[in-house]
Amino acid sequence: MFVLTALFAGLMLLSARSRRRIIAISLIGCLAMLVIAPAPAQGQLCLPCIIQAALDTINKVIGNWLSAVNGVLTNIRNFYQQVVWPLNLINQAKAQITSMIAHAVQSEERASGLFEGVNTLANENDSDSAELQALDDC
Repeated sequence: MFVLTALFAGLMLLSARSRRRIIAISLIGCLAMLVIAPAPAQGQLCLPCIIQAALDTINKVIGNWLSAVNGVLTNIRNFYQQVVWPLNLINQAKAQITSMIAHAVQSEERASGLFEGVNTLANENDSDSAELQALDDC
């Protein structure tokens, strides 16, 4: 670019005989600079390109960190489920407690049935003693 500018400046100094020539060479130089000069890059300032670059950064850099954090959380959750609070042992304990409660209720029902039988015998004995007392009174 610098070489082209120096070339046209030299031509202007050599042909500085008339004003028309200076203007003509200046116009030719400007047109040549427009044709030869590279066009500005379009991708540098477009909004979708900036958004895509930000998303790529998030996916590559932050995405890897988030994946690592998610893996650690999954390992912790599995550790708790297998070691700290094993679900199969919790269900087994619940089943044992349920069976113990059912056994206790059944024993209580049997025991209350026995006491009803004792009460019935006591009532029968009371009626027998009342009959005996009535016979004694006679």
